[in-house]
Order: sequence, then C-alpha cells, then structure tokens
Amino acid sequence: MKRKFKNFILFIIFLFSLIFLRVFYLQVLKGERYERLAYNQRIRKVILRAQRGKIYDSKGFLIADTKLSYNLAILTQEVDTNFMFQYLPKILNIDLNSLREKVKEYKNYPYPVLIKRNLSKEEAIKLEENLIFKEGIRIEITPRRIYPFKHISSSAIGYLNEVSKEDLKDTLYNLGDLIGRYGIEGYYEKILRGKNGLALIEVDARGREIQPFSLAKEIPAIPGADIYLSLDMNLNLICDSLLNNYPSGLILGVEPNTGRIIIFVTKPNFDPNIFLGLNHKEWQKLIKNKRKPLFSRIVGGVYPPGSTFKPFITLQALTKGIINKDYRFSPCYGKYKIGKRIFKCWQSHGSLNLIDALAYSCNIYFYQLGMKMGLKEILKLIKALELQNKSNIDILEEVNSRVPDYQTAPLGKIANLSIGQGEISLTPIKLAQLYCGIFNEGLIPRLHFLDSIKNTKFFHLTFLDSLIKKNIIKMVINDKKETLYQYIPQFYPMPFSKEAIAIVKEGLLAVVKKGTGINAEIGSLKIYGKTGTAQNPFGKDHAWFIGYGEKEDKRLLILILLENIGAGGAYAAPLAREIFLRYFFKNEEREISFNN
Repeated sequence: MKRKFKNFILFIIFLFSLIFLRVFYLQVLKGERYERLAYNQRIRKVILRAQRGKIYDSKGFLIADTKLSYNLAILTQEVDTNFMFQYLPKILNIDLNSLREKVKEYKNYPYPVLIKRNLSKEEAIKLEENLIFKEGIRIEITPRRIYPFKHISSSAIGYLNEVSKEDLKDTLYNLGDLIGRYGIEGYYEKILRGKNGLALIEVDARGREIQPFSLAKEIPAIPGADIYLSLDMNLNLICDSLLNNYPSGLILGVEPNTGRIIIFVTKPNFDPNIFLGLNHKEWQKLIKNKRKPLFSRIVGGVYPPGSTFKPFITLQALTKGIINKDYRFSPCYGKYKIGKRIFKCWQSHGSLNLIDALAYSCNIYFYQLGMKMGLKEILKLIKALELQNKSNIDILEEVNSRVPDYQTAPLGKIANLSIGQGEISLTPIKLAQLYCGIFNEGLIPRLHFLDSIKNTKFFHLTFLDSLIKKNIIKMVINDKKETLYQYIPQFYPMPFSKEAIAIVKEGLLAVVKKGTGINAEIGSLKIYGKTGTAQNPFGKDHAWFIGYGEKEDKRLLILILLENIGAGGAYAAPLAREIFLRYFFKNEEREISFNN
C-alpha cells in the first residue's frame, strides 16, 4: 500500500513537473512569440485604399471619377476554405479554380485579399447575412473608378487593372490595388495614383471586427493628384455619333497653334468601366474580338497616307526650286505610262498648274513631279520631317510610322511614293502633327492631352521633377493661391520656306473651294483641306480628309479616316464640315451636358 502511495506521489510530482516545464517554455522561452500571435489574432491590419486623382476635360466635365464600392475580401490565414469554396461560387460569379489558386498563392499574406470587386448592394447584403459568423471573410468599402462618358474617347483615357507581382516592387502599391495600363491612365499613373493608408481593428474570438484599435492611430489614405485635359467631351460625343454609320474609323482634332488635342475618337471602341471586375474569359473574348476595340487606331494604326502626302512633296519641290506655282507637266488624260506600266488617275484633268493639281488631287501631275524630284530628294524630305519617329504624344500606345529604307528604286516606285502609296505608312497622329506645321507658320507643335495638374502630394514630386527637367510642365501659383503645374507648348521648325508654305496653303484652300474637298465647304468660314483615297490591299479604299479652319481666336485642325469605305472627298469631307460647324458656330443651348 505504501509503495502504491509512493508511486502515486511520484506520478503527481512528475505530472506537475511537466506542466511547470511546459508553462516555463510557453511563458518564458516562447512568451514573446505567443504574445505577438495573440496580439495579431486580436488586431487585424486593414489597408485603406487611396482614391485615384480625378480627370477633367477642358470645360470641367469629369472624365474619370471615383466612387465607393463594395468588395469581397478574405484573410487567408483565418478563413474556412472548405466552407468558402462550397458557398461563394453559388451566390457570386466567381471561378472556383481561380479562387483556389489565389488562396494558395497568398496563404500567408497578412492583409485581406480582394476576391471580387464591385459587389451589388444585394450581393453585399446577402453576404453579410450569411457570413456574419464566419471567420476571415469581410466586406470592404473601397474607392472605385467611374468613367461617366463610358466609351467616348476611351482609347485616349485608357483603363485600369490589378497590379502584378512586378508592380508590387514599388512600395506605394499593395496587393489588390489598381494601376493604369493604357492611355492617359497609364501615362500619368504616377500622378493619378494615391498612397494607401492602414487601419488596426480589434476583432473577437470569432474574427468579427469590433472597433478601431485604441492604442494606435489610423494612417489615412492620401488621394492622387487631379489632371485637366485639353479634350472637349461635347465635341467628342458629337464625333462619336458621326462615326455610328461606319464600322471603323477615327476623328482627331488639334489646335495647331498650341498642340492641344481637342478630339480623339475611334470606332470601334470600348467601355473602360468593364475592366474593373473583368474575369479571364471576358478578357479573352475582348482581346479576340475581330473588330479590335482595344486597338488605338490614331496612335497605333499605320496607313498609306495617299493624296494627303502630296502637299509635302509639293513643299519640298517648291523650297528646292524644282517647280513654281505656275508649273505645268504633261496634261492628264487619265492614264500615264511609266516604263511598261500604265499608271492611272481617278479622272482626266487636262493641263493643270500646281494649285489646281492640289485642288483636284491629280495623280498624274504628282507622278511627274515625283520623278522630276528623284528618289534622293524624296528620301531627304522623309528624313527632314522625321516621318519614321513618333510624335511623342502623352500616351503610351504610339508606334512608329513606316518609311522606305531603299536607296535606289525604279521610276514606278518613285511615282507611287509621290502620291503617298507604296512603302510609306503613317500613323494618323504623325500626319496630323505635320499638317499642324503647315497651318502654324511652319512650326510643328508637340501634341499633348495634358493642360494642368492640381492637388499634387509629396510622393508625386519625383515624377513632376522629371517632367519639369524635360521642359514639359512648369510650376505656377494661380489667382486662388493654389500650386499647379501647367503644360509648356513646344515647337520645332519645318524644313520649308515661308513662300512654299504660303503656296501650299493656297492650294489647300482651293481643295475645299472648288476641288475634291468641296463637301467640307462652309461659305462664311475659310477652310483649308486635303482629301485622300488610300489603296487598301485587304478591301475597299480608306477615306482621308484633313482640314483646317480658323475664326477670330479659334483654330482647329481635323483629321478623319474612314476604313474600307471609298473616296475621302465623298465620305470624310462631309463629316469634317459638320464638325467645323459645331466648333465655330455651335449653339450653346444645344450643347450636350452631363450631370456627373
């Protein structure tokens, strides 16, 4: 009996020794670690998403705004994955495989991970009702990007999508943030983005949020800067409606004396609102669309300039003294033989001087002019105008134009090149920039969307300084004592004489007064222009019109391209006339307005 009692006592001593050692291990050796774990279970870190800066047009209309939205987020370290995988796909349009991959990838992430954006109020309420006792699932209220004008000028404004792992190397971003990928949103990302904040929230044993943690202050989110653009959204709406009857095309409007982009419309286009919550299948459907709505035709498309190239051939010939305005070549009878080939004109024009050759866009006159100039002189022209270089407009999608790289060529190729066909294809933005130079006394402007930047913060300064060093913006103080950054117009000279430019302008005036651009004529307004019908090996010809008008202190250059439609004078010129009427003689009562 005594032995049993002794063994019992030894067992009790042994048991208490184990308990003591365990307590010593937990509280002394590992005390700090478990205190930290307990703290982290009691305190939840929540990212406060920053609002992006707003984007305005030249009249103060909001092009890109920010509103609040409901998002579904999970804490991967707390969530009941079995319940989540079974329940969430039933009530929300969530791909189960994508959900599993995201949970696996971010299983140790310390902050809530966004699973679905822009929940409807009904979805948010349903989730709150059913998930109130489930740990690790929360509804967040975060800023959402809104584009009130939807698809209008979308190829200029651009869109947002979620940051990648590469983007997260920048410490201003957190997982789940949105970033500008295209257009203005992409180019001015470092100005528009804000800086996230951080909140600490107390939670109970079930993971329910109780109240802000009283021992630590919330770090508030800081919104991004606002930018003001040169675009006139009323005009862009009108131009968009003018393109409704055409499957694909574009309209570009520029102030030649400043380089400000006023109109930037393409068809087909897209609604940038759809990208905020776009799933993989929807994205694949969009990028595989044969109409290519994401293709920015104005800066990313290259097209044969056709007859719109003839004024530059003329400028070179006049400047070099090869011809004068009264010079006549062999008459146009509709056909012209070069070597063994027959080159055609669109009609028989007879004998023409230079002004009438431009007015009626006579191919045979310019075949002969090109051959008289020679390939070497044409290549000098291409190099002097830097046709192969970008215009450097402030969006990222611009591509280089294509120009010939040969040094010798038969006469047929030279003739073809002189009317804007063959081995030359230009972006519409580059062509418009060059035409601005003609109507701006020989000075080619740097084209731009940006007018000014307001409400900048300390984390914007590095990017702002880089723009200041490039002489793109300057800092000013306005009448309201506000600091803002204004765009600085820049110009570079054309390699042509003033006399040559004056003669070409006379010819471009005749184009609209009596020539191929007569459908753009407005009796009370002096309009210059040039039509073009560019050959297209894949279908009908592309229709070009480039025109310029001025009235008092208002100036506007319009470039129109309609794909696969026919002659520029027949299709593009009438649209230009309508735009000029709206711009120079608009009725304020009819002006379209939006309540944002």
